[in-house]
Amino acid sequence: MNYCMEQCQGVKGINGDCCHIRDKDWIIGPVKDDKELLTRVQKEHNKDLTWSDLFIDYEEGSKMFSDKPLWQDKEQYPTMRVNPELEGFPCVFFDNGCKIHEIKSDVCKNYKCQWLWSREVKDKFAYVTTKEQDQTLIGIKEGKFAGVVYKYGKVSFAEKEDENGNLPMQFKYDIVDNNGIPREQFNDEFFNLIGDILVEVIDEQTKVAIDEPVAVNRKNSSK
Repeated sequence: MNYCMEQCQGVKGINGDCCHIRDKDWIIGPVKDDKELLTRVQKEHNKDLTWSDLFIDYEEGSKMFSDKPLWQDKEQYPTMRVNPELEGFPCVFFDNGCKIHEIKSDVCKNYKCQWLWSREVKDKFAYVTTKEQDQTLIGIKEGKFAGVVYKYGKVSFAEKEDENGNLPMQFKYDIVDNNGIPREQFNDEFFNLIGDILVEVIDEQTKVAIDEPVAVNRKNSSK
């Protein structure tokens, strides 16, 4: 299923929320590959389109949405042009789907909303219980570390946010079954994966909805 187009944010019938401004503080930028994108669009769609047809600069955008903080931030520009005459202020290339999906900008290509991020993380692990263990373990279902079973140890959070507004987190873990994978292969890739899973586990347990994936500074510590 294409969740973005058929079940955006987990709601059936909703699509392309990240392609609309609506009533949230949201901006489709910064588009750092604006010149490259313009070239691609001119080649694939319309050679007569100009930079201003695709993008909005700070001078225009800050006045267009004067009540939205992101639109007052110069670092967010240029942003994709939106159509203020249509409901929800969609990107000019959105029409029940992205008309430039195959050649879209990096900012759109790399973006994942919290719901989609969470959905993808959930697909990567499963809870495991064994007769020998008196606690729930985590089993990785896919990818390079498929079949690995591990458990979390002590998890702690910093008392203050860092300069980026993130709450640094540290955790310990033990690998219960390495599924034949050499110890030296459990590198930063593995640590980042189980860090993402831990964020999802905590979110599930606390039932707290968050707007963005929790960015953490993880301290790798395993016994």
